[in-house]
Amino acid sequence: MNTKKSMIDVAYEIVEKATNGLSYAELWAAVKAELEITDEEAASRIGQLYTDLTLDGRFVSVKDSVWDLRKRHTREEIEAVQQINGAYTNESISEADEEYDDEEEGEEKTSEEGEDVSEEEKGEDVSSILGLKNENNGY
Repeated sequence: MNTKKSMIDVAYEIVEKATNGLSYAELWAAVKAELEITDEEAASRIGQLYTDLTLDGRFVSVKDSVWDLRKRHTREEIEAVQQINGAYTNESISEADEEYDDEEEGEEKTSEEGEDVSEEEKGEDVSSILGLKNENNGY
């Protein structure tokens, strides 16, 4: 087995030679052949290659499990694919944060029975949770 190169570096060389990227199955078969990975080893290493692909910024999944080099695609192309695949973007995260903040502003604290809680009771809750209230001084 060729141990001088990592699976991810071999994958990079293979994808670099391909013109339109490769499916994960094709890429795995080529990496497996290049590194002479046995069938016994394959079971424990196939997932590692996928993990490496997803974490390595040089690669991008462009469609239906086709992997390509990020440098071949514009930012707009990558973002479009991510939206189709349901990936989070900075914009979608910001929108979700704003929605959460809007919902949170409208909430009032209620007791377990669903009754409104007074400001004084809210303070007592916090004090007792933090262990600040004692019998000698009230707080």
